[in-house]
Amino acid sequence: CGFTRQYSGLEELHQTYHSKGLVVLGFPCNQFAGQEPDDEKQIKNFCSTKYGVSFPMFSKINVNGSSRHPLFEQLIGPDGHLPGNIKWNFSKILVNKDGTAVERFGSLTSPSSKKLRTRIDELLHWCILLILSGFTGLPLDNVCSYSPWSPKYHQILWCHSRPSESGL
Repeated sequence: CGFTRQYSGLEELHQTYHSKGLVVLGFPCNQFAGQEPDDEKQIKNFCSTKYGVSFPMFSKINVNGSSRHPLFEQLIGPDGHLPGNIKWNFSKILVNKDGTAVERFGSLTSPSSKKLRTRIDELLHWCILLILSGFTGLPLDNVCSYSPWSPKYHQILWCHSRPSESGL
């Protein structure tokens, strides 16, 4: 896929914003011209050695059609806030603190895009960014308890509010 180079930019986003509460999460999918045929181990090796990816990865899932994963159904399904199929790998969806999808960015939007980074800054107290790719991962039990690996993926950037210094 010509967008594979976005892994470096996604890792850079993860490193830059992680201390502010952002976590990039990846969800592999093979629905885009079969571009995720590799197994989990191969994907992990590719992403970590070639692009230094350290953000968490999930299991391979479907993001379109009747077998769409419930997370994507909530975000982009007919009753979601941004309804419509994912068009290609490395698409991005920003989600606010309430779990509402608020904006989409297509594959052509680079992780270094000023528009994307501005929106992340605006939503930093809670946001999720999904970046869709066609790769494999680990089992996804639920969105909040993520596995530490599952390379080449539909990725999610998940920002969460950090507790105040008083712990409240």
